Amino acid sequence: MDQMLVDLARHHPPILDAEPIACAKAFYRMVASADELVHDRTTHSRLSVVARLFAVKSRYNMSIAEYDDILGIVHELLPPDSKLPNDFYPKIIRGSWCIKKLRKKVRNKAHVEAGIVGSFLVEEAANTLSLYFRSHAPSVRNKVPRYDDCAFSFQGTCDLDIFKCPSRCMSPRGVHELSNKEYKVAFLYILTNMPEMDAFFNIHNALFQISYGYCPRVRFYGCYDVNGYRFRSKKYESGRVVLTTINSGVCVTSFDESDNALEYYGIIEDIIKIEWEDSMKLELVLFYCSWFDPTPNGLRRTEDLGLVEINHTLRLSNFDLFMMASQVTQVYYLSYPCKNRELSPWWVVYHVAPHGCVPMNESNSEAMNMEGVVLDVYQADGLDGTFVIDLSDAFDSIIATGSDEVTDPKDLEAIQKQVVLDE
Repeated sequence: MDQMLVDLARHHPPILDAEPIACAKAFYRMVASADELVHDRTTHSRLSVVARLFAVKSRYNMSIAEYDDILGIVHELLPPDSKLPNDFYPKIIRGSWCIKKLRKKVRNKAHVEAGIVGSFLVEEAANTLSLYFRSHAPSVRNKVPRYDDCAFSFQGTCDLDIFKCPSRCMSPRGVHELSNKEYKVAFLYILTNMPEMDAFFNIHNALFQISYGYCPRVRFYGCYDVNGYRFRSKKYESGRVVLTTINSGVCVTSFDESDNALEYYGIIEDIIKIEWEDSMKLELVLFYCSWFDPTPNGLRRTEDLGLVEINHTLRLSNFDLFMMASQVTQVYYLSYPCKNRELSPWWVVYHVAPHGCVPMNESNSEAMNMEGVVLDVYQADGLDGTFVIDLSDAFDSIIATGSDEVTDPKDLEAIQKQVVLDE
């Protein structure tokens, strides 16, 4: 087996250090059981017996029921502690996604095993050949991320900031014409939120086109990916009970004249895309939102806990429904599990981090801001009082060890004789 793997991978690029998938782990476990004996009184391994039984089943085109009956008879002849499988499909994987996946690979029902093996060979060959594909070619090694907000729904030709945010529309829900009031509110909002309008005298070419207005017939969508979030409209989520997350909550922050931040919380009722019909292809996505009351009657904060609650029964009275998708962040609302009448109208706000990003803790950010700041450290003074250490007796008791001084009388006599001879 080891030599076969060496020969197989000799002319291939080095294997990347990655976590194997579930199917690969199951294959490795099966290979590891090749030397596992069926029971103590035989030389047949579990893998060899199963392979021979599968060969017989495929040769005589036996059904699964026939195979299980024969396997039951074999079990009656073996010791109770034998490690031979009890049936064709173990109970652990019966009805699981693994079996459902294998069924899709069967093309010839007369030769089920051969069809599965052939399909796996084609899949593995394609995955191996994908190592030699170009980097932009779609393959198993460069899958599209879950929230693919970097894929543009259209290829615009304008360089205004509001048209350069990477995003993608999904789940089209038809075309609807805005009312005259909705049209004017959305149009005024777009013009007042363009940085290019600040330098009004240096008018951008696209501003001329925008000033004529957009087409009142807009497209509606159910989902929208932007800034690492996947937003969904309330209408889209209400018709799909299988969804496991609620992605219709939004939050936007505005500033007053004194630079005080004010947060607005709401729900996306619908997602619309408006278009300008002229020489330049301009498209912009807006969220049609219903906003909760941001006043103290509808919003309360517990600063020491970092808790934000909104009253979902109170809504903002102003007809300010539209918001650019690139300006909002995602939140979801949690209701209290108790049936207290005072808490039932209140929802707790939870801010969602963008996909692939870890939110920074406030304590960590404060620690980072404190770098380079030198603070005075408190140091306690010494203890009061004095004391004297007398070492006179200790020095008298010290005996020099390992000294070069000659003290032996015989050595002294020899040295004296040597000095006389030298003279």
